Amino acid sequence: MVESDISKMVSTLEKSLGLELGNSSILEFKSEVASDGKGINLKIPVSTDVALHLPFLGDVIHLKVSMEILTGVRLETDKQTGIPSVVLLECATDPASVHLTVLDITSGVIQRVVDSLTNILNKTVSFLVQKAVCPMIQHLLHTLDVDFIQNLIKRLQDGIHLKITV
Repeated sequence: MVESDISKMVSTLEKSLGLELGNSSILEFKSEVASDGKGINLKIPVSTDVALHLPFLGDVIHLKVSMEILTGVRLETDKQTGIPSVVLLECATDPASVHLTVLDITSGVIQRVVDSLTNILNKTVSFLVQKAVCPMIQHLLHTLDVDFIQNLIKRLQDGIHLKITV
């Protein structure tokens, strides 16, 4: 219910702010063993271009947004069958990692508009990117089997750092 309300609010903000996302790219996945040794935490750097349409000023501001998506997988054993399975963890944006860069400022008025909207743009754009990227990442992780995850955990514990490039 809350996510539905947030989605409606973001959609309304997206329309009222005139936001367009494009040219998104997922960079190298960074992986580490979870603190309990039963899973893998992933940091996934994402960058995207944003166009902010300002109809009241008749201008478009171009932004570059970069952030990290956090997610992971863990192995859990069914208590009744004793069979391990892969469980997907929550997929979310690391709020501390969101960076917004203005690519073109044509006037002081535009700069003041951007400055006043920065906080809401950070939250709105990161939510929109998360909403678009997380289902793709979770689909990919869902295809991994127990043996693959166990092997990956062992390699990470042995100090072998893996870079996964998309």
